[in-house]
Amino acid sequence: MAEKFTLEERREIEALIALGNTREEAEQCIMDDRNNVETDYMREMREKAEKAGLLRVQARGVDGFGKKHVRTLKPNMTKREIIQTVAEGIEELPDSMTIINPERQIDFWLDGNHYSLTLTQHRPPKKS
Repeated sequence: MAEKFTLEERREIEALIALGNTREEAEQCIMDDRNNVETDYMREMREKAEKAGLLRVQARGVDGFGKKHVRTLKPNMTKREIIQTVAEGIEELPDSMTIINPERQIDFWLDGNHYSLTLTQHRPPKKS
């Protein structure tokens, strides 16, 4: 009994036949794909790909060779001064104040409520 194939599967079969496979081999390949059958050749190729690291999802900050890129940030003295000035200005009010990031954030408690101030330096507008 002939198996029913979708249009896409029939195109794949024709492509496999064009590559030199017989119709039976091509249809068997499509059936294996449907049933998620892993042949010895497929297993060998997957193991080679794993060994070469091709199946690994790489985290950000890592290049293709696994080396981590460490960003060196220059201290922004203007932002530090702004945070320090704001911290000195509100030092009298809060129960407890903490400078979380000297260039970005101040956290404090006032009357049982938790507050945080975050400083953002916006980029200059693009020149046309």
